[in-house]
Amino acid sequence: MNVKTSLFINSGFLLLSGLVLMIQENVLLLLSGFFLLFAGISSLLCALGVFEKTPAPVAFKKWVLFRVVFLISMRICPLLGVKKADLAEYFIQVSNTINGKLQGNILLLLPRCLQNSTCKNDVCGDVENCQRCGRCQTDEIVGISPENVTVRMAGGGRQAMNIIEDLKPDGVIAVACEEELAEGINRVWHIPIHALRNLRPNGPCQDTCVDIYKLKDKLEEIAKG
Repeated sequence: MNVKTSLFINSGFLLLSGLVLMIQENVLLLLSGFFLLFAGISSLLCALGVFEKTPAPVAFKKWVLFRVVFLISMRICPLLGVKKADLAEYFIQVSNTINGKLQGNILLLLPRCLQNSTCKNDVCGDVENCQRCGRCQTDEIVGISPENVTVRMAGGGRQAMNIIEDLKPDGVIAVACEEELAEGINRVWHIPIHALRNLRPNGPCQDTCVDIYKLKDKLEEIAKG
């Protein structure tokens, strides 16, 4: 079953549950019914591919997308045979569209697994510790980043959140696996984030890379203002 089909089923389940609860006389159940109806309609808009076009503030749409639809879908859709990574990638694509163009001071957040596994330099502490050996993409990425883009490397989700809290960027370009990206966006939904899935030719969490052409496109767009 593909992601869109699972979202349609998810929507039907939420809408039906909401309607059942709304006919109850208990106020708490009635409010729960309204919430499930809202979640069901939002899920349906995602399945139809029109959620990002709805006339609502960007921050509100991102809150609904990740704090409501995504969290519910990640619990229901896998029961229908959908991989969590596929579901996360779908929501990431919707989120990227909602965010539009990034402006201001931008943080480019890279995963530690992008660093060559045999490298002993502390690139997570400071990307300037990169020795420019060419065994990974770190040197190239730093070289193509505009002046208003700060490049940092994180060893995990907690460190990534700490970097964002410390630098307080206007926007973020994040590279990681699908589930980590979706979880990160969910935690800092109020910040514009463009997410890029990493490539894993050697398996997860080791010697990963990124589609450098897609990253260049995003960086060039930022450089043009």
